[in-house]
Amino acid sequence: MTKGSINAAPVNKLPVELLSYIFNLGTHSKDIRLEDRDEDEDEGHLDFDPFCEVFPHTVASVNRHWRRVALSTSTIWTNVCVTISDIVVGDGDDDGIWRTKAPARTSRLDTSRVDLQLIRSRSSPLDIIIDSRDPDWDFSEPESYSDHNMGYDPDHPFSSTHMMKVLYLLLPHLPRWRSLAILTDTYAPMYTALTILSNSTSDYHFAHAPLLESLILMRCNEFASYCPSFSPPHLKGALLPFAQTGLPQLRKLVLSGVHVDWSAVHTILPLSSKDRGELERGLETLELGYHSEDVRPTPKEFADILKRCPDLRRLTVRVSGPVWEGDTFDRSEMGEETTDAGCVCLPELQSLTIGYTDVMDATSMLAMMEASNLRAVRLEDTNHAASLHDEDSTPLLEYFATGPVDDLEGYGPEVGKGAHCVSPFPMLEDVTLERVQTSTHAAFELFYSALPNLKSLSLAHASVSAYMALWPKEFSPDPSSPNQLPNLESLRVRTDQFPMDWITSLVHHRSLVGLGLKRIRIDPVEGEDDWEEEVVDLTLGIDALTYEDNVDVAMRTSEDRLIWNEEDEAFKPGGAFDDPIFDSFFPPSHAFI
Repeated sequence: MTKGSINAAPVNKLPVELLSYIFNLGTHSKDIRLEDRDEDEDEGHLDFDPFCEVFPHTVASVNRHWRRVALSTSTIWTNVCVTISDIVVGDGDDDGIWRTKAPARTSRLDTSRVDLQLIRSRSSPLDIIIDSRDPDWDFSEPESYSDHNMGYDPDHPFSSTHMMKVLYLLLPHLPRWRSLAILTDTYAPMYTALTILSNSTSDYHFAHAPLLESLILMRCNEFASYCPSFSPPHLKGALLPFAQTGLPQLRKLVLSGVHVDWSAVHTILPLSSKDRGELERGLETLELGYHSEDVRPTPKEFADILKRCPDLRRLTVRVSGPVWEGDTFDRSEMGEETTDAGCVCLPELQSLTIGYTDVMDATSMLAMMEASNLRAVRLEDTNHAASLHDEDSTPLLEYFATGPVDDLEGYGPEVGKGAHCVSPFPMLEDVTLERVQTSTHAAFELFYSALPNLKSLSLAHASVSAYMALWPKEFSPDPSSPNQLPNLESLRVRTDQFPMDWITSLVHHRSLVGLGLKRIRIDPVEGEDDWEEEVVDLTLGIDALTYEDNVDVAMRTSEDRLIWNEEDEAFKPGGAFDDPIFDSFFPPSHAFI
């Protein structure tokens, strides 16, 4: 291509301002791959796609005009990402050759790309990701071993020295930090980061982060949280980042596998919009996950954190949260500044995720909150896969229907039948149950009876009782029982406990009494060779149900089709099977229905 043809390209006739705006869109637009990830995946927590950091360098290499525009647009250089690919490892020889596989003790961190980003971004706010994870890591913790036997070297390629270098490089720009995410495999680099950010040994104790909106600290080793005692023990000390200055603009806080000084966390959180008297809100997203029992917050410390977050909209507590000494919830442990019922009021809370290893602790934690506007709940039995027993989740499910039952000695099938039992979460529309097991069929019936507005239900490896309770009363052994979930529209299933024809029968019988579903999604189960064949049978059953019983409308809409493993995406615009030329020969009137 000649120079003249490049200059004549239509894109080069765009105004500089518009081209700069396009560059910004390419850099900061949320990648659809991140939006589609499950919430428990690490990348789903990040504020930008690490691959977006490459985009500015790409457009700056096209031609001189694009390079001038890119270099003059400081906002496209604000994504700073450090990974193990920035570590250059050498063998110590004099040949000057740096190799990619060698002992970490001879490695160095190449910061040339970070230096370039910091210079070109000028005074714009920075979004920082320090991703020290190694895809080949074998889950060993070098700081947990006193010696290395048989020549085994568990050293991780990203060491505490590398973490210290990158943070001291970024600290002079602390007033520009808008988001910070640190992801590690081992705990030593994370402890180094906590030490520096806590200002206890930092030369930048006078600095603060007035723009920081998102703080994500993740030790990506969830297996370590199942040990009753924190490991490595010599790094157990609790620190608190930004303890001296606070974070007045913080909107999102994620602490996964990373414990801090829980007694003082509330002091660094921003004031709520009510306390400020401004339009700006306080903390909106809080995630605590994968903490060993000896480093979790006490009930009072957890309550103090919640009290500081009345603007909270999303709360996730997975293998974390307070542990009660007794078997029941003691409101005296809450401290002061609670509601008349002894709960912390969270009027803005929309989404709640609880991953529990002890059902009574989870129930007691629920009893701490008053969140009448809650819309979505996810309950997960997160006991270790090697656990020898299933946690009976009956008390937790019954709490959703009864609320506090202080006047009763315990929970059971009779709970909730009295006139004084009121659901604490009457507005729920979306519920996900994963590995939730019960000892009684009545527990799920009581749970469903408290969800009259529920529209979406997801069941993943749940108890068979979770499905039995959905059976219409006209076809159940007890015809006097009420029909469950009258407004249910969407059902997502992941199970290998019974065949698909059973689910087909359930869907069919619900439709016969006017409780038909609009959408069903069947997720494949690994190891089930005949799963796809059963899903096809289920599809045919739903199609026949749609027409023979005249549920909803006469013609099938896109929501009436079975969604399995997202295959419909291939037929959408831009999909593998989207062919406008071919479709032009077959107008909608000739389409197969």
